[in-house]
Amino acid sequence: MRPLRAVLLPLLTAALGFLPACASPPLDPDDPTLLARPFTAAQIAAAMPEGTVIELEQSQPMGKGRLRWTVVEADDDGCVIEYAPLGADGAPVGEPRRIRHGWIELRDHASFPVETSTVEDDRRLTPLGLVEGRTYTTTDAETGAVTRMFFSPMFPGPPLWAETTRGRQLVQTMQQTARR
Repeated sequence: MRPLRAVLLPLLTAALGFLPACASPPLDPDDPTLLARPFTAAQIAAAMPEGTVIELEQSQPMGKGRLRWTVVEADDDGCVIEYAPLGADGAPVGEPRRIRHGWIELRDHASFPVETSTVEDDRRLTPLGLVEGRTYTTTDAETGAVTRMFFSPMFPGPPLWAETTRGRQLVQTMQQTARR
């Protein structure tokens, strides 16, 4: 009888699209200078219909902030996202901004050059729960900044967690705190 891990690991790997640790990372089929993006435009569109709300917490050396992104319109080509800064009580502060994005544009935000990036399977405890996914790490050759972004197939769209460092200095962190 095969151990349970020998049966479940290949099934989980296939279902979530994860790679064995020794495999080369997949490349973008349309541009082999990029790692395969975490999601297709169609996956993001399906996961972010009109009414989707994503709340984020950001931290920078000058302070912390919270944001609410609300998809207020969506169609086959893209969506309009309302960006609202939030106060400590969770209520919007100031005037929100509305910006139209194409689904391909949103997909392309997660473009990682092969020469300066890596991807690895990961598991993280996030405000949305314990989540399986992948962490993409990329280095900006000009500034030396290193950005790490964690994406999960359970939540197509923006990263669930991201951080940017320059040397030993933390420049910025971001994490999703709610999604409905």
